[in-house]
Amino acid sequence: MIYDILEVFQKKYEKNGDKLILDNYTLKDGLYVKINKDNSIEYYMSETIKKEKVFKTIDGTNAKNDVDWFKSRDYYSEWLNANKMFYDKKIHNVNYLSLFVKIDSFISSDTKKLIGKDAFKYHYKALCDYKKFTKPKEKDILKNYSKYLSNRGRKKDLIKKYKFIKSNILNIVEVAKEQNVTNYIKIFFDEDIEVYKKESEIYYSIKIFNDIGHSKKTEDLIYGLSDSNMGLNSKKPYLGQKTRKVEAPFILLDSNALLIKKFFDWLKFQQLINKNPLVEELFIDRNFKEKDLVIDFDYLPIKIEKLTNKIEVINYLKAYDYKSKNFIEDYIIEELFILEDKIDEIFYNKQLKHNYFNDIKVSQYISKNLQTLLYETKFSMINYFKKYDSRGFYQVIKKYGSDFIVEHLRQNRELKAKESLNLKLSLLKHKGENIIGKSDQI
Repeated sequence: MIYDILEVFQKKYEKNGDKLILDNYTLKDGLYVKINKDNSIEYYMSETIKKEKVFKTIDGTNAKNDVDWFKSRDYYSEWLNANKMFYDKKIHNVNYLSLFVKIDSFISSDTKKLIGKDAFKYHYKALCDYKKFTKPKEKDILKNYSKYLSNRGRKKDLIKKYKFIKSNILNIVEVAKEQNVTNYIKIFFDEDIEVYKKESEIYYSIKIFNDIGHSKKTEDLIYGLSDSNMGLNSKKPYLGQKTRKVEAPFILLDSNALLIKKFFDWLKFQQLINKNPLVEELFIDRNFKEKDLVIDFDYLPIKIEKLTNKIEVINYLKAYDYKSKNFIEDYIIEELFILEDKIDEIFYNKQLKHNYFNDIKVSQYISKNLQTLLYETKFSMINYFKKYDSRGFYQVIKKYGSDFIVEHLRQNRELKAKESLNLKLSLLKHKGENIIGKSDQI
């Protein structure tokens, strides 16, 4: 499955590069600090206000023109996950051009959360020579970067930046406190983005696989176990192939592992409703609660927006709306998303679309009966409205249409019950069924 997705994603990535990801990349809330070439310091705030991301200077000025500078450098500085930290779990960046820490690492009363006085020193030392990575396969990979890591200019620059952090970190923390920061302090040095990329490349080379112990080197090619949609370690050995020399269920090139990582990055930051990215020919449902997981995937050869034959919804019952003091008017549906909206509003009482990919729980909005109807019917709705497969849709209308009507009546929604019957009969007629006498069967 993952290779089917990658084939499509790779074409997009080859055309747009990391811009494909960065266009929708969002910064975590916190204080963002830019250290200029002359060592002057600029402070910015990233905040989420009413579900909207806001980026501004600490004096409140909108800084939307500066956000892209931070987004790209943030992306190339972020660790893969907490299990793949570089040195200390309280220090989250993976190159010497930035520093990511949480404010509670400085002000917490819990000693386990506080950063030790030598943590920064050893973090930068590890970034300097990468000698903390002592496994034979790690050392073998790092040989590819030996000249780069031993470059005197790089070492001199790294020491300079460490000394700046050592001298200024507490002052920066005080600014964060004054701004009531509760999450991150992120510090960036003003360096070319290509240097950020190069530094992150070294980290990825030894951390991109699920477990480097499963990696194999053939000539100049490195193969390993993907860390995306996969979990194989000492605590989860059940995926191992015990009867083979290579225990990993499958291995792939490090370049493909990095492409998979970028695919999940792209997927994570899509601005989508219901966690359902519908991007041209791909349908993907993913779950990020614990780890990046693709739980449903389909290749879509076509995209349907306009209905081939328009649907005429007729007020067969002559239903009267006492609020507007008018009979409900007949109407025409010509577009698929309008049909989806009507199905959601009339049958499901607006509980379908935002429950496509959620665990459905009984609440003041969802009765036990509606919960059951959602479980039994929503996958046919997903198949039609997200995958353009209508085969199960009309079966649901025919089999469950009356159940929606009865549910509305149980909840004292008489008008909605009448609208549901009108919609059911109209859809069946649209499908070519003879609806004469249908209302007597409800």
